[in-house]
Amino acid sequence: MKSGSVTGCKPCPRGFWITVVLHEVTHFVEREHNTRFWQLVNAHAESPRARGFLGGC
Repeated sequence: MKSGSVTGCKPCPRGFWITVVLHEVTHFVEREHNTRFWQLVNAHAESPRARGFLGGC
């Protein structure tokens, strides 16, 4: 597997990995996927790019 890629998908942009880590770290603050959780995740500048990537994968 090519570094930075997920099997069956195109290479993952840096913003994708930042958002994955941010998502998991946010669980230290807010355990559930509630409104507060998503507000914290979406506050990061790379979130819209990562969501766009996930939509096309």
